[in-house]
Amino acid sequence: MEKGEKFGFFDALYFLSKYIKKYRKNLIRFYVGWLFQTLSAILLPALFGIMLDESVYHRNVPSFINVSIMVGVVSLLSSGLFFLIYSQQHYVYTMLSFDVKLDVFEQLMNCNIAQLLSQNSGELVNLLNAYPGECVNFIVRGILHQINRVIVIVIVSIALFRINIAIGIVVIIFSILIYAMTLLCGKNVKKYSMRYRNHYDRFVSWIYEMLDGALHIRVLNSFHFINDKFKFMHKDLFGEKNKVDYVKTAADGLTGFFNLGAMILIYVVSAHMQGGKGLSIGLLP
Repeated sequence: MEKGEKFGFFDALYFLSKYIKKYRKNLIRFYVGWLFQTLSAILLPALFGIMLDESVYHRNVPSFINVSIMVGVVSLLSSGLFFLIYSQQHYVYTMLSFDVKLDVFEQLMNCNIAQLLSQNSGELVNLLNAYPGECVNFIVRGILHQINRVIVIVIVSIALFRINIAIGIVVIIFSILIYAMTLLCGKNVKKYSMRYRNHYDRFVSWIYEMLDGALHIRVLNSFHFINDKFKFMHKDLFGEKNKVDYVKTAADGLTGFFNLGAMILIYVVSAHMQGGKGLSIGLLP
């Protein structure tokens, strides 16, 4: 793949396939643990709702105690798996990113010298230092977490449709809107993040050049000129970072707004049904 050519999803997956195969057992352990965490996050509110119904409506103390024990067991298992999940994630992040760094370094050492010297030194430093970690983030956030999100949406949607069709429709509509908003905002975030990355690479390259030529700068008495340029470049870099943060904050705000709208509508429908005795309090959590 040539410089400037973009990786698609399947291109990135193909590139990372050998690393995924190497650490597949650790990734499977991480995914199974995180899947259980996801399912427990769905199950616990449902169990609390059952406890509420058993105590308020049915006055069934033995059933309330049994469900309470289930809540305790699920919570303990979830806490124990928490250690397993993040130990596996840390191990994969450390080892997989190191393997990527090693392969990139070997590839750079085999490059043509003239081609290597023509490259942006800041980009090369980040290529070896920062970017390999993004490979792990792609696997964890872009694949494993996305699978879990789909599972959550399917399970919650089915459960809500069984409770009430109106609530299920509200959730489906807002899920589609939030997904579309996430894609739209994600494109803007990516665009500004790429601009910031390019500025950062140029800034780091310039720093390396100045440090390498420190003796010449002193001989030519160019310190004030270099100092002014450093301030200018740092200010420019800071401005690009602010743009990225602004876009991310706006995206989070829009997503939060749609989430809030969905929750308000769900509670309105639930309150209406509760008023008409069509919904128990325990189903609301």
